[in-house]
Order: sequence, then structure tokens, then C-alpha cells
Amino acid sequence: MKAVWYERFGPADEVLTHGEIPDPSPGPGEVLVRVHATGINPSDVKLRAGARPGATMAYPRVIPQSDGAGVIEAVMDLTGGAGVDRIVEVDFAANQDASLAVIKPGGTIASYASASQMAPTLQFYPFMFKDVTLRMLIVYQIDPATHARGAAQLADWLAAGQLSHAVVPGGALTDMAAAHKLVEAGEKLGTVVVRV
Repeated sequence: MKAVWYERFGPADEVLTHGEIPDPSPGPGEVLVRVHATGINPSDVKLRAGARPGATMAYPRVIPQSDGAGVIEAVMDLTGGAGVDRIVEVDFAANQDASLAVIKPGGTIASYASASQMAPTLQFYPFMFKDVTLRMLIVYQIDPATHARGAAQLADWLAAGQLSHAVVPGGALTDMAAAHKLVEAGEKLGTVVVRV
């Protein structure tokens, strides 16, 4: 199969390699997906650069795309003003004021990033007086059942036309280093997607 990978941390144009690797075989509880497009996830870019806290090379070769779209090819054992109740926050530090303004008392904020400020100052009393639950999360730690429910719900919303998403063209698989640089620059709005 065609793939882009790295075998050490570093700048995208120095460590990303485009080439052929053997086709994978799914194991128990896994699927094989023929990927048609892949999004450049900021967490993949940070890990490839070695910029995530505690980053280590978990494998000798890493294919950095955790966001992909394609077709499953092989399956092995696949079994009015009151405010909002929930916020999924993409930059906790940058959006604290806005979140406090719109979250309903007793609401929950689930945040998976705070790129503008990695260690933000928490507005403790305003959150406390609204009895807000703050939940920090990372998709890699979500239990499989919850992950499956979320994926199914997103698929339903997409099929019903209830979601839209900004796509930033990232070129072809051979343009992966340039696509990583688009994400690193932080000036794009949406997900950088590479055609496979």
C-alpha cells in the first residue's frame, strides 16, 4: 500500500517518507480500511515534531494520520437563551470568557485542546458559581463503546445534513510534508485533508 511515515521525530520535510509498505492484515476486533482521504490532525503534527509532552517513538515506523475516511475492506471479528448544556471546546484558554457566557448552570465543558496557552489560568470562581463541570479529554483515551456511539451519532448527523465541516485542501499523499506545515502554521480554518 502507499503510505507516508516517519522513523524519527523532526520537521515534516525532513522526516516524512512517501513510499510503499506491505498491506496490513486486520487482527481480532480490527478492520482494514482503504483510505481515500486523510485529515492532518494537529496532535499528529505535534507528535511527529516531537513536541507533545512525554513524546516517545512508540513504534519504529509511525504513519501519522489518525483522521481518515475510506471504505472498510476486511473485517476480523468485528462485533431560548438559557445557555447551552454542553460545550466541546477546541481552545480552552482562548474561549474561557465565551464559554462562561453561554454555558448553562450545571453545564459541562469538554475540552480537548488549549493550543493558545498550554497552561491557562482558570477562572475558578466564575466556573464554580455556575456549577460547571470541566472535563479534559483526549480521543485516544475514550473507551471503545463511547467512541462507537459518538462515531455513529456523527454519521447520522452527517447523513441528515445537520453538520458541515470546513475542508482545507492539502494536496496528494506526496504533498504530506506541505500539509503538515499548513497545520503547524495555525492559520487555516478547518481540517487539512490529503487525497490518497
